[in-house]
Amino acid sequence: MTIAKPPIASLSCRIRKPLLLLLCAALLLLLTGCWNRRELDTLGIALGFGIDKTESAYRVSVQVVDPGQVSVSRPASPGHPPTVLFHSESPSLYEALRKMTEVSPRKIYLSHIRVLILGEEIAREGVGKVLDMLSRDAEFRTDFYLFVAKHTTAENVLKIFTPLSNIPAYKMYDALLTSSRTWAPSATVTLDQFMSRIVGPGLNPVLTAIEVAGDQKKGELPSNVSRISASTMLRTKGLAIFDKDKLVGWFNEEESIGYNYIMNQVKSTITKVPCESNGLIALENIHSVTRLKSRVRNGSPVIKVKLNSQVNIGEVQCDFKTTEPENIRKLKHSLEQKRIEMMDSAVEKARELHVDAFGFGNAFYRNQPAYWRKAEKDWDALFQSLRVDYDANIQILKVGTVFDPFHASVKE
Repeated sequence: MTIAKPPIASLSCRIRKPLLLLLCAALLLLLTGCWNRRELDTLGIALGFGIDKTESAYRVSVQVVDPGQVSVSRPASPGHPPTVLFHSESPSLYEALRKMTEVSPRKIYLSHIRVLILGEEIAREGVGKVLDMLSRDAEFRTDFYLFVAKHTTAENVLKIFTPLSNIPAYKMYDALLTSSRTWAPSATVTLDQFMSRIVGPGLNPVLTAIEVAGDQKKGELPSNVSRISASTMLRTKGLAIFDKDKLVGWFNEEESIGYNYIMNQVKSTITKVPCESNGLIALENIHSVTRLKSRVRNGSPVIKVKLNSQVNIGEVQCDFKTTEPENIRKLKHSLEQKRIEMMDSAVEKARELHVDAFGFGNAFYRNQPAYWRKAEKDWDALFQSLRVDYDANIQILKVGTVFDPFHASVKE
């Protein structure tokens, strides 16, 4: 007698169904859903964060956006600012943030912060303890930009009403991006970058300085932005120089641009060169690359800064004929010397403050590790006498749409 075997297709179907059910059940364990959801109407979304130091505590200021004033679906209420500034004090930053619930009806949500302002006093004292909390808290995304409030407090900076952008934190963020791309006396530094330069060998950080330009009291009023020319503005003002986690001084505008040239961080800027007669010539930097080369010569450290740049002539205020090759050659030489002077002025300011702000020491750490192991302990002293050689090579690409100065053709 022959026993009939079940069809193979039917058998595999019977096995497949239980397996699919088990797989679906396992996948359900991965679908956590919205178990930790937080509704928007329970959160105060912070965009700006400021830290100052009092005698015995931290003073934290948080700029929170008012959803009702920036909503697209309904117009803002006249006379109501788009942001609210909350304050709290405590010896612990972490506690100070939680204590804000005493004045804020919503929990402060920190994941959308655009800018962090450090008051000058706390920056000079040292921000190491502050950085611990900022890097440890999982709510911080660390992609925001850092500033130092120059000659004022972080709270005062966050109080100012700003034109064009009704949210001051966005204004500072956008202004820093624009300035770093088109003018170059500033630096976009995130929390991670700041911390890595503090702990890195032969490195020290810089941050963009920001100041209140004008009357503080007038800037705190909505009327500050209700006129064509605001009486009080927030202005980036060069770079703040740190010795590890302590603020020690400032680069002025020209020194800041020189610093950025050395650090290969200049995208575009304007350089002025005086004419042989009265007036000046302004040139736009359209591309530049800087390379640092470290070497040890006869037991002494040497840094070579090599700058290659391309520029366009943007303005001529004297009788300068761009069709004459000799004029272009002289202009090229003058511009190269000007760039070298700017870079050297930044190095000399750093020497005055006894801070290697450029990472020259880090170049030896990477390229001459044996020398660095011997020199690391004495690097601050060695930096004072470090030989820095400059080599600037500039190409003038375009002279504009006119060859001769327009004012030369104007008849008296």
